[in-house]
Amino acid sequence: MEENLNFLSYIHNLVESLNFKNFLSLFYKHLQLVCNSNQNSYFINLFNFKNFSLFKFITLSDYSALHYPGTLSEFEVNYLLLSYSLNLKCFLRLFIKKDDLVLSINEIYSNSN
Repeated sequence: MEENLNFLSYIHNLVESLNFKNFLSLFYKHLQLVCNSNQNSYFINLFNFKNFSLFKFITLSDYSALHYPGTLSEFEVNYLLLSYSLNLKCFLRLFIKKDDLVLSINEIYSNSN
């Protein structure tokens, strides 16, 4: 039990060390970190997750897009990142409008072609 509390406090400290202005929401749920990013900073967030020395989410395991017709943000883009050093998953979610431009993340994760 004490090990779980230490791990949760470690994750809490990691989350606190991030700049919250770059996220709409950031929470830890079901042994996964879930981050809702805004349109302006998702590229920076992905870069920081990969290169931030405490996280090291070096693998982009999967990415997907969901379409919600008739809503304000019609599309949801999901990136699944893995940190082997922490044995942790991170879902970075981005909600975008139909006409918004989404930059390629190929410069950060080469397997995103």
